[in-house]
Amino acid sequence: MWGGILLAAVCWMCWILRTRNTARELGLLYGVSLAVGVGLVAWTGYRGGQLTLGQDHLTEHMPGGLRHGAGAAEYRRSIVGERRGQ
Repeated sequence: MWGGILLAAVCWMCWILRTRNTARELGLLYGVSLAVGVGLVAWTGYRGGQLTLGQDHLTEHMPGGLRHGAGAAEYRRSIVGERRGQ
């Protein structure tokens, strides 16, 4: 809930900064506000996925080796092995 409220406030601030200033006058505050807004969208989206789909919503359909922290080489072996029918 607080992520959504903060995101609404940051979006409102970006809108105010954009409408009150020209392109040359936007400056650092506008850029930082946009970056914070993007971060908040990602964070609230992740947390919403946790809320609706469960704690492991990003990893539940991953291959077993990756799900438990195996490296890229293990993933390649599992994919190549599956395609060859091994």
